[in-house]
Amino acid sequence: MYKYKVKQGDTLWGLANEYSKISTNHTNRQAQAEIQKLNPRLTTLKIGAIINLPFKKDSDDIRSKTPYEKWKDTINGSSTISEWHEYDPIIKVIVSEFNSRLGKKSKNIELTLPSLDWKWIKAIIWVESGGPTNSSWKTRPMQIGNPGDKGLGVLQRQEEASNIIMDNDLRKNLHLINTPQVNIKAGTAYLLNRLALSEFKSVKSQTDRLEYTYTVTPGDNLDKIAKKVGTTVEELKISNPSKISRIHPNDVLKYHKASVERVIVGWRPVSANTIAQRYNVGDPNYSRKLTYIINEIFSKKY
Repeated sequence: MYKYKVKQGDTLWGLANEYSKISTNHTNRQAQAEIQKLNPRLTTLKIGAIINLPFKKDSDDIRSKTPYEKWKDTINGSSTISEWHEYDPIIKVIVSEFNSRLGKKSKNIELTLPSLDWKWIKAIIWVESGGPTNSSWKTRPMQIGNPGDKGLGVLQRQEEASNIIMDNDLRKNLHLINTPQVNIKAGTAYLLNRLALSEFKSVKSQTDRLEYTYTVTPGDNLDKIAKKVGTTVEELKISNPSKISRIHPNDVLKYHKASVERVIVGWRPVSANTIAQRYNVGDPNYSRKLTYIINEIFSKKY
C-alpha cells in the first residue's frame, strides 16, 4: 500500500486505469474496487487529500526526473532481460579480431593496440541504441550510418587511420551497414580510428627488400630522385647519411623502395570520457552513461 496526494485532474477511473495496466489481471472496475477497499470513506477525490493506493504512482517523480535518471531507470529495469545480451557473442568475436590484427606490428602499425575490452563496445551499444525495444537495435545498434553521422563516410573514403583499422571483409560489406553485425564491426572500427594517433611516415616496401643504387645527374635533388626511383626523401637520407647535406653529379646513392604512408604511432586511452569525446554525437550524458553501465551494471554481471 502506498500513500498518494491527489492532484488536479485525478479521477478514480484514471487511477484505476493506471493500476490495471500494472496489474493486468484486473479490469478497471476491479481496480476501482481495490482502491475503494483501501479507502473505505472515499467518496470523491479532493485535491490535496492523501489516499491509499495498491501501487506506487510516481508521476510526480517521473516529471521531476532528469533524462539521465529516466535512462537509468530503463537500464536498471531491463538489463536482466536476455534480449539485452543477445549481441554478446558477436561483439566478442569482432573485438577479438581487432585485438589480434591491430595487436601486431606492421609497416603501418608502429605501436600496437592495447587490448580492447569487449564490454566497452557492449556499453556503447546500450547507450547508442537504447535497448531492444527501439528499432535501431535490429538495424544500427552502434548508430553508425545515421543521417548526419560522419563515421560511415570516414570509413567509406578510408580517411584518417580507418584504412589501417579495417580489414578487407569490412571494406567490402560497408553497404550492409543496416545489419547488426556489420554495424557493430563498422562502429568498432570507427571508434578505434578515433582512438588511433597516426602520422605520415616513410615506409619501406614489404615486397621489394632489395637495396638499389642511383647515380646523381646534373639538376638532381633528393625530392626529384625519390620520385624518379620510387622511394622517399627520408629513406635517401637514412641510407646515405654522409651525403644528404649536399649531393653532386656522379655521386652514387643507396636506397630501398619506399613510400610515404599513414602509420599508427600511438593510441588514446580507452575511457568513458575519451569515448564520449571521440565517438559521441550530441549526448551530454554519454560519459556518465558509459561509466554507470561499466561500473554499476557490468561489474555485477562479469
